[in-house]
Amino acid sequence: MPRGEKTLRVVYDTAEAAQTRPALHAKMLAWAAEPVDLPAFRARWTGPTQLPTLIAYEGTEPVGWAMLDDDSEHEGRDTVMAVVVTAPDDDATHAYLVRSAAAEVRLLGRTGLGWLGTPDDVNARVASQLGASARESGHYWVAEPATWGTAHPVARGAPIRLTLPPTGALLRAYVDLYRRSQGRGWDDARVTAELSGPDAPVLAAGLWDERTLRGVVHAVEVGPRVSMWFVRAGISDVETTALAVHLFDELRAGHPQVQRATTLSGDGWDSSPDALTAAGFRTEGRLLSFRLPAFEPLADTP
Repeated sequence: MPRGEKTLRVVYDTAEAAQTRPALHAKMLAWAAEPVDLPAFRARWTGPTQLPTLIAYEGTEPVGWAMLDDDSEHEGRDTVMAVVVTAPDDDATHAYLVRSAAAEVRLLGRTGLGWLGTPDDVNARVASQLGASARESGHYWVAEPATWGTAHPVARGAPIRLTLPPTGALLRAYVDLYRRSQGRGWDDARVTAELSGPDAPVLAAGLWDERTLRGVVHAVEVGPRVSMWFVRAGISDVETTALAVHLFDELRAGHPQVQRATTLSGDGWDSSPDALTAAGFRTEGRLLSFRLPAFEPLADTP
């Protein structure tokens, strides 16, 4: 690739980074070829952060980004996790962003960069090219309408549909759930950011114990499929299955165009393989976690 064709912008202000989202959004949806589950990945790295977003450009056109986040659930506190988004066949831009992110991580005083992918996707190809280590960290799950489970009794209460984005008492219940489940700095602004915007969930269902929200499942719609993710604090596998099945009922009733549901399990993903199986999901692939040591910034560009 000719030198100088790509340029890189490092953005620390989350609000400023979000301004690029409309320009990237259509591309991101087109690039989200299964089994790379972009909406679910994005959902875990939304909100205020002290770490930068790296945006690659060809001329004035954004062609990819790497969002960095302190997420010790995957590789430990010395490793910064990244969500790297490019066209699925653009290995050169992907490698450029990963190399640039690893250099940025060194400037931040950390020892490594981590990211997620599957055995045959661009993340894995770039990891091999750059000599990154890899380990299995979870699984990718799918379910079609023919296998979606049907409602059955749960131990306490029943799932109910939630209004999105949450406000008032529901927002306060959401913040409390996220804090109990994920133990990080969640507040009204961060929860609102995660559950709003162009790639926000279209549906959510929750389980309540009096006024306490104990678990939620969300669905982000991408054409004929939805990506689902769970936030749980003290609910059983049976109740988790009930949440998924309730969302399937909502999809049957109001979103007949959806023909495929996807989700993830493993490190950092709040779901249960037994619960997913009972709801009608099946595993379709492995989720890998890659790690590249941080290194000095490189003088050349692709």
